Amino acid sequence: MTNYFTRKQLHKIGFTIIGEDSQISLDTKFYSVSGEIGNGVRIDALTVITGDIFLGDQCHVSPFVFMSGVGGGIKLDDSVGIGSHSALFTKSEQYRSSEAKSTGSKFFGPIHIMSHTICGHAVTIMPGTTIGANCRIGAKCIVSGYINENQYLVSSAARNFPSVIQN
Repeated sequence: MTNYFTRKQLHKIGFTIIGEDSQISLDTKFYSVSGEIGNGVRIDALTVITGDIFLGDQCHVSPFVFMSGVGGGIKLDDSVGIGSHSALFTKSEQYRSSEAKSTGSKFFGPIHIMSHTICGHAVTIMPGTTIGANCRIGAKCIVSGYINENQYLVSSAARNFPSVIQN
């Protein structure tokens, strides 16, 4: 017995194209999905995917990832890696707006991650983000806007503060 979805099952879920040699864990949860899966794609257990999703060849989505393509779609080009506990949002609350509290305004936008880019553990990618090819996104980064190709983004390093405990 295999622990992966069959091509027939993936078609029934909503994918129109499914490449060869892809391994999509049976423990992946899909909600209202449409899109395509390239060759050699791997999606690990306990990932949640919703909306429009397009995965190029040789992509790897690690466990515990949330991908919501309901606000514009998510496109991962060939050889993109998404680290565990990451979240990709194409729709979010508009927290900066002065009207947000009263109107519940949201903002939308597609996500496009270009080829050979790797996102580390617990990366958050906001609506309307494009990440260029060959980028490395460090653990726990929050990414929005346009990131040029060949960039290395890292989160703030831990800092040592003087002890507040008096001896």
